[in-house]
Amino acid sequence: MQQFTTFVLLSSLAFAQSSTPTAQQIETLGMSNGRLWLAMPSPEMRTMYLVGIKDILLATQSKDAKDYMASGFLVKEMAASIDHFYAFPENVRIPIVNALQISVLKFKGVQPEQIESVTATFRKMLSDLPEK
Repeated sequence: MQQFTTFVLLSSLAFAQSSTPTAQQIETLGMSNGRLWLAMPSPEMRTMYLVGIKDILLATQSKDAKDYMASGFLVKEMAASIDHFYAFPENVRIPIVNALQISVLKFKGVQPEQIESVTATFRKMLSDLPEK
């Protein structure tokens, strides 16, 4: 437990020192977006972020948990998929939880055209919002 606490504290410090986006830029509709994801300094930190989402979904027994989890895949594999998603600058305003949903669609074998349609819908919806 002490090692985990140390990891969290050091990771938070490293993140605080290395982040360049402003507080307003890392949120879309009050949710953390791709700018925050990309500012996280390590793949391990991104994986831990997703573990937190997973734990909350399980702890609250969310009926929507299936939309955020891909059975048979590791959390670090889902993090790598989100890394790829945010490699495209047009996706950075999409909230991380929605990027996770889109990645889960890929893992579940949804057709690429459908995934692109969902992604384009998010982009269109967010393009109408003013940048803070």
